[in-house]
Amino acid sequence: MLILITQSAKTDTAKMWFSVGRDYFQKNQFEKAIENYKRALSYDEKFLPAYLEMALSYIALKKPDSALLTYQKVVSLFPDRPEGYQGLGYIYGYIKEDYNKSIENYKKALEIDPQNETIIKLLLGVYEKSKNYTLAESLYTCLLYTSPSPRDRQK
Repeated sequence: MLILITQSAKTDTAKMWFSVGRDYFQKNQFEKAIENYKRALSYDEKFLPAYLEMALSYIALKKPDSALLTYQKVVSLFPDRPEGYQGLGYIYGYIKEDYNKSIENYKKALEIDPQNETIIKLLLGVYEKSKNYTLAESLYTCLLYTSPSPRDRQK
């Protein structure tokens, strides 16, 4: 007997395994979280949240190369999303201290999402870590003059 599983059912199953993985993640049981994120991805290879939390789990386990591979997979599957480039920027800038690769990836993320303050602040941190104070200052100035004031954000 042949049973066909619809894409919707696969996505629902992926969400279920992702949820189990997230529970483990929140309990700092990162190995078990990764197992369940991989299960989720076996049902839906394009389930972005599973990749992102799997990469964070690898970072927590001090396995930056595995996180790097995960973010590279995100970039290959979702080239028009900033998350993979942001993750690569973080790994290169804050863990591997390869500032040029970090800056390159953060800039790609900002091409996709130019108003993302998290990416801007992470890039600013890399400029500071790399002692590129001129670029850090210009980015900081840009951030100050383009960000809405706290009062405007409440509207």
